[in-house]
Amino acid sequence: SAQVSSPRHAMARALWGRCTSPIVCAPMIAQSEVAFRVLCRSHGVGLCYTPMWYAEALVESEEYRRANMDLGHAQDGPTVAQI
Repeated sequence: SAQVSSPRHAMARALWGRCTSPIVCAPMIAQSEVAFRVLCRSHGVGLCYTPMWYAEALVESEEYRRANMDLGHAQDGPTVAQI
């Protein structure tokens, strides 16, 4: 079958290529913060998700962004952000 290629597929392939393991930690409500993601990675997880972020709050509240956007930790990548 012909392989479908689009910018979205290319980004997905690039993200998956950065994973150190094929194990994915599915998102969990109020449990996917950075400390939990780093713990999962120490047990072999290659890809993690953030908790669900509310788009309106991200746009309107600096306090919400500061409290919830905990990306950039050296041991926390690659990570999928849910908005």
